[in-house]
Amino acid sequence: MATKRKVIRVMAPRLMSLGDPVTEDLKKGELFLYQRDDLLYHGLFDLCTKYTLFIGARMLACMLAGAMHCRHLMTWKVFAPKLMFEGLSLFVSLPSVLLGYLLVIRITQQVNKLLLHLDKEFS
Repeated sequence: MATKRKVIRVMAPRLMSLGDPVTEDLKKGELFLYQRDDLLYHGLFDLCTKYTLFIGARMLACMLAGAMHCRHLMTWKVFAPKLMFEGLSLFVSLPSVLLGYLLVIRITQQVNKLLLHLDKEFS
């Protein structure tokens, strides 16, 4: 029964009751994340960590394939370019993920500061 309510809530949210706390949170949109910045930071850190681990696992797999096939005839035509591409991808992705994470933290702090200023001004 609970699953049917969730499906109805997603497909036709106006049919559900107005006092539902999930519906009230959805009405706030992104402002909900600014109010609960712990959820934002935790979710963003989780996403960045998973992406970094995924890219690292791909690099590790290419290194293992290159090491395993070191005597293969096509090593320099197949495995070496793939290894170089994955290494470059890792080299570009790690600073980009870190910069994106820090940028989101900076923007969130500035938006929080703006919201506090507006709250003081109009209260």
